[in-house]
Amino acid sequence: INAGVTAISVTDTVASKDSTTLSVKFKSSTLTNGYYYTNLSINSNDPLKPSVTIPCTLKVSGNPGISLSDNCLNLDSIMEYTTHKDTVTVTNTGCDTLKVTNISNANSVYTVNKTSFNVAPNASQLVIVTFAPTAAGTFLDTLKFTTNAANPVVCLSGKSYAKPLIS
Repeated sequence: INAGVTAISVTDTVASKDSTTLSVKFKSSTLTNGYYYTNLSINSNDPLKPSVTIPCTLKVSGNPGISLSDNCLNLDSIMEYTTHKDTVTVTNTGCDTLKVTNISNANSVYTVNKTSFNVAPNASQLVIVTFAPTAAGTFLDTLKFTTNAANPVVCLSGKSYAKPLIS
């Protein structure tokens, strides 16, 4: 597996019995936890060793990270006994699996379609938030995410007005 090594071409003259230093850069920003292997080839005009291969190993170890698409959701003004849906995108910005173990809130007029899931590194998961008021009023709440990275929150607000009365 290519370990994120950028191929470079360097030309240098090295005197007999001398040496030079080459810099090699590994890019791990898009890699997940694990070991990555590649070979570095050095070609020269040495008749005894015209090419030398140097094995390279990169060990990536890190943590999951979490980013939410929104800090707050305003779920509009709707009539009681109707629903409105919106989404929060949960993105794993780290290099290990993000484990969302719970999403909770206090007010029953707000529900989510899932309360636990895993997100691979550099991937995202949508969470659908439904606002379903059964009375007129203003409803404020907070979604609390419990994860193995951080525990962010999303504020929720919605208003509902009374249904029409037919007499």
